Amino acid sequence: MAPHWAFGIGCWLIGMNVLSMALFYHDKRMAEQRGWRISERMLLTVALLGGSPGALVARRRFRHKTRKQPFSSALYAVCLLQVVGVAWLVVNGPTIPPAVARQLGAFTSR
Repeated sequence: MAPHWAFGIGCWLIGMNVLSMALFYHDKRMAEQRGWRISERMLLTVALLGGSPGALVARRRFRHKTRKQPFSSALYAVCLLQVVGVAWLVVNGPTIPPAVARQLGAFTSR
């Protein structure tokens, strides 16, 4: 059985990916209609917070921001950062550095 926090992380990731796809869809429609647009910073932030798979799927599905630079490079950098982070967690486990653990312990013992 998975730890209880795994369910929360799974829900978070699903939500961020759905949000990412919805934002790309909305931005594409607004670009076509010359309406209010979603900022690239917002799209990248949602991708960074876990919505990068949804962003990559939406880019292809909606043919949106596929050639735009430096946005494409930034999105791929976010994806690379996440892959490296997950690989690090797989190799090292979800450990907290001792200095951070001490600070958290001092904070929670008050």
